[in-house]
Amino acid sequence: MIKQLIATIITIFIISLPLTASAQDDIFAHGFPLGTIEIQTAYGDTLLLNVEVARTSRDRAKGLMHRETLGDIDGMLFIWQNAALRQFWMKNTPLSLDILFFDEDGTLVHIAEAQTPFSESLIHSLLPAKYVLELPAGDSARRHIALGDRLSRLPK
Repeated sequence: MIKQLIATIITIFIISLPLTASAQDDIFAHGFPLGTIEIQTAYGDTLLLNVEVARTSRDRAKGLMHRETLGDIDGMLFIWQNAALRQFWMKNTPLSLDILFFDEDGTLVHIAEAQTPFSESLIHSLLPAKYVLELPAGDSARRHIALGDRLSRLPK
């Protein structure tokens, strides 16, 4: 009887973990910390996006490679210490992605829409970028994200 009670309590705890974890920053999924970002659009909308965060060179190199779905997240945010010209590619990436480049102030300066899965062609930022956001192809248009929009909240 006590063993059953303990087993039930453990099961309830394990089942409730994803529900509480998904709402917090710095919880890990696929080896990446999760966070929430906020984008202020020119339309006056505030978009909240749940993202995996790639801050280290190892994480940035891995990115969304080999991922066939994004699951419960909206995309991946890449963060560097400073702004510079950035290059991406779609090698080993089966998802078509929109790649959004934000400058040091968090202003969207370039969008590379609907990139070809598995392509090894380089995708260049047109201007220096400190933040890069990868979203499923078409999401930037669907969400009315446009040049000049700003990141107003970043993960901790």
